[in-house]
Amino acid sequence: MKNGFGFALGCGFGIIIFFIVIAVISTAASSGSDSNSSSAPTATVESGVASGANEKTIEETPQTITAKPGDKVNDDHFDIYFLSCSEYIQSNSFSKPADGKKYVKFDFTFKNISDTDTTIGGFECYSNNAKCESSYVDSSDIPRLSYDRISGGRETSGSVIYEVPQDAALSDIELEYSGFFDNQKTDKIVFVGE
Repeated sequence: MKNGFGFALGCGFGIIIFFIVIAVISTAASSGSDSNSSSAPTATVESGVASGANEKTIEETPQTITAKPGDKVNDDHFDIYFLSCSEYIQSNSFSKPADGKKYVKFDFTFKNISDTDTTIGGFECYSNNAKCESSYVDSSDIPRLSYDRISGGRETSGSVIYEVPQDAALSDIELEYSGFFDNQKTDKIVFVGE
């Protein structure tokens, strides 16, 4: 009788321990999946979409996303089509870059992929890690992008122009985009010339 009682008691403890282990494992698994599916938006880039070439999608976790002309970037609010990056020659002889500088123009289309009005964020330009000044040259023929508000489902196209060192190669110029919302939580998007 004693052996039967000990056996039953041992089985009872074994079953309790089994359920405790299962509960600990399921709790750890659910908290691990919660940390992986954080509420921080992530961005994606599709190479060559704007030019019609190579539509391979590259998805990255929240980090720095680099896009080149022809790429489409998604930042959870907008599909951003990076159309081109080029030196900008000002036709107005009264508005010239400072000595040793030139103008560089980045062209984009922003499509609001949400149902609500959303504002385009800001840009910061760097050449060889030195910050460059935004240029407000007389460019009435070029629509500018900067904190424009776009209705849900609609799009706008325009440019940003910066004054950079004369000897800077387009591939050394980086234009950082910070979304108007969530700019502390989202990926950093960097547009680079070619």
